[in-house]
Amino acid sequence: MTTTTLESVCILEKDSTGDVLTTWAFPGVSATLEEVITLRSQLSSSVIELDFTFSKFKDQWVYIYTNVPQGSPLSAVSAFSLCLVSKHFHPEKYGSLAKLLWSVYAQTGTPVKVQEGFLSVLVRGAYGEFSESQYNPRQAWLASPVSALVETFREQVMLLWTGVMLKKRIVVYSPQLEQLLTFVRAIPLLALHRQSWDMLRPFVTLSTAEL
Repeated sequence: MTTTTLESVCILEKDSTGDVLTTWAFPGVSATLEEVITLRSQLSSSVIELDFTFSKFKDQWVYIYTNVPQGSPLSAVSAFSLCLVSKHFHPEKYGSLAKLLWSVYAQTGTPVKVQEGFLSVLVRGAYGEFSESQYNPRQAWLASPVSALVETFREQVMLLWTGVMLKKRIVVYSPQLEQLLTFVRAIPLLALHRQSWDMLRPFVTLSTAEL
């Protein structure tokens, strides 16, 4: 029996006119979460800065893989996103699954196969080349080294450490999304004894729904 914490999966598409719509979801997402996912998918931007992103909204982790289909039956779609919603923090695990399900949809053009994969992971913990047993939670905790924080802040990293230990709110800004995600996920390592990444909000767009 699998112990997966997957909650839902959805597909967002950008058509040739530039409109972005959620075309399918299983078993479903709330209207507010759908709005947040749409904003974080990067589909409304002219350039996809990063094909995979992870973020959090309330108590749900949002994993989005976005790319441009090549030679796909989705001829009217210029780009689309595959989003997974989970209670669990593990960008490597859910990023791998999101990319796999994205490829399944790009190749088949039908969400039925995506649903089949999603249910297979829920029931068996595996689908195709993906298996939950390959992923250890510690991989997610240690993916970004704490040395990156030290190199960036040097002696001032003590201020960051103090803020984490006192459970203060810390805002991180970066013009580069990949750099931001790498940096932010290392911050909880300053209080590794808590073994909790639930404090993170790695990527926000400052939309009304998120504020």
